[in-house]
Amino acid sequence: QTTVASNKAATDTALNLKADLESPTLTGTPLAPTAVSGTNTTQIATTEFVTTATVALSANFVDLTNTQTISGTKNYTSDAIINGVTVGRGKFNENSNTAVGLGALESNAGYANTAIGRGALALNDNGNGNTALGYTALSNNISGVDNVSIGSSTLSNNTSGSGNTAIGNRADVATDGITNSVAIGANAIVTASNTIQLGSDGTGSHSAITDVKTSGSLTAAGYKIPTGTSAQFLMADGTISTGTAEVREVADEFSATISQTEFTLNQAPSANSKVKMYVNGIRISNTAYSLSGTTLTYIPANNGSYSLSVSDRIQFDYFY
Repeated sequence: QTTVASNKAATDTALNLKADLESPTLTGTPLAPTAVSGTNTTQIATTEFVTTATVALSANFVDLTNTQTISGTKNYTSDAIINGVTVGRGKFNENSNTAVGLGALESNAGYANTAIGRGALALNDNGNGNTALGYTALSNNISGVDNVSIGSSTLSNNTSGSGNTAIGNRADVATDGITNSVAIGANAIVTASNTIQLGSDGTGSHSAITDVKTSGSLTAAGYKIPTGTSAQFLMADGTISTGTAEVREVADEFSATISQTEFTLNQAPSANSKVKMYVNGIRISNTAYSLSGTTLTYIPANNGSYSLSVSDRIQFDYFY
């Protein structure tokens, strides 16, 4: 009996060290065989198996909270927002469009548009082939096509105009509807279709371009001075001339008094004119008279000491 009791006690002790088959509670460090990596059965997974699988998974996992180098191509089916900057195709999500920047192409329904910068081409609807680079560049364009806008707030007045190019901060068209125009330079405003504006025109507080230099030849069908008239000429040094004055020939005739030496001409001779003096039809030496304004003085000592007589016919030829 003692032996039976002893055996029972030993058996109970041994059984108490065993876990139940159903929902067992284990103590200590239970051990189990580690399955081969990639095993997909109901076999119990050991910590070794789980650690190996986790490391393999982490190596191909994109961690959105930490710095990480990501290899391979990542495909997105819609625009991505990175630090508040939208990158993609814009609202239309058409593969010929490119949009980079908050609000860029956000209303777009057109094709082949490129918008880079916050609000670039923001209101574009059915405009095609536009390029906008800069903060709010071409932001109000709706239906205009083939415009190029480079610089902050460029072509902001353009909504339907086409074929315009603006380069420079706030370079723009004066009004909507202008086409095929070019504005180059900060605050350059072009006012009519088919024209070019280099730099500001001087309106407002913006200084105008006053000098344009080129090392080559400038060829044009015509040149126009804004304040010029049809009676003026543009000279090679840039000055404006009224042209060569009309030449008017004069022959002033006088009947001399005795010993007369001073005569008053009817006109002031041109600076390029030489006054010729005749006494009774005979031309006398240039040294025999002098001119000051319209006053001509006869010098007898230089004309053989001849003093004029009464009724001598005196003639002066000149032009003015």
